[in-house]
Amino acid sequence: MILITRPIDKALILKHKLSKHGYKCHVEPLSEIKVKNRNILIKTRYTYLVSSPRVIEYIIKHQSKNLKIKLLVIGLSSFDKLKQAGFKNLIYGAQDSDDMIKFLKKSNIKFINYLTGTVRNKNLSIRICKLGISLIEDIIYVTTFKKALSNECISLIKSKKIKQVLIYSKANAQHFINLISKANIEKESKSLVFLCLSKKIATLLKFRGYVAEHSVTPTETGMIKKLTIIH
Repeated sequence: MILITRPIDKALILKHKLSKHGYKCHVEPLSEIKVKNRNILIKTRYTYLVSSPRVIEYIIKHQSKNLKIKLLVIGLSSFDKLKQAGFKNLIYGAQDSDDMIKFLKKSNIKFINYLTGTVRNKNLSIRICKLGISLIEDIIYVTTFKKALSNECISLIKSKKIKQVLIYSKANAQHFINLISKANIEKESKSLVFLCLSKKIATLLKFRGYVAEHSVTPTETGMIKKLTIIH
């Protein structure tokens, strides 16, 4: 059985996809996402940085009249979604934050508006500022983390029915470790295989003593492909 830890809307879609591959899944969202600001004033002369799928959804839904806004995108699948939605001024699509920093070092960009959430890559912001680029952060959505694992999830881990756990962010990885500790099931959790969206997430889990693999490409398609190999 596979444990899906994404917010409920994304988790149910993923569960449906995995069921087609014959996988049994348990959905246990670790967080809840709520849009904070639907009325961000987008200016075409600004350069906007986006790294979260939630922000991509916001832009496509609420900024469809501003198809010429200048966008720096972290995440190749997010870049493709914006391109398909008709956005015409996609300056660069980076595979990850390191790739984006490499691009910015060579660019002439002096100001960036970072559209993000309350849980974000603060180190990325620091690295951008160190390049001499002025950075403003606009919070689009708020993330509220779950306080405890459900009794059903704890039981499934204890009985070793759950074999793999899908993790999409470092924040969720750390929070899941905290919830495991709170439920006093650290020993039982050592037999789990964590499948992570990126190498950095997997490294965090390995450092804490857990078995972790990562997708070759940081996309959901890549995660599913990797899952077929390790399952």
